[in-house]
Amino acid sequence: MTISRIMKSILLTVLAGAFVCSWATRAAESYVPFEGEKTTWHDDFERFDYVMDEESFAITPFKRPDTEKFAVGNPAKGQRRCIVVVPKKAAAGNPWSWQG
Repeated sequence: MTISRIMKSILLTVLAGAFVCSWATRAAESYVPFEGEKTTWHDDFERFDYVMDEESFAITPFKRPDTEKFAVGNPAKGQRRCIVVVPKKAAAGNPWSWQG
């Protein structure tokens, strides 16, 4: 490999790193809190409930029934229930856990 190719490779690596860092910074600065009513999950965690329309994929806040507790009730036909449980403290790197 020639010095010219090595220098190009290093330059591309540095530019890619700068782009990723810039993107991560903008993502962190554009935090938007969850909308809708905040309830609790197992008395310790914040919980937000939503329904998603199966045709349009529109997501709207949903007030869960008081009798529902920790389960998920049956949604209306053509809708899917979505629940977000927020950790007390975000883990390093902000990993997400999805459950279908």
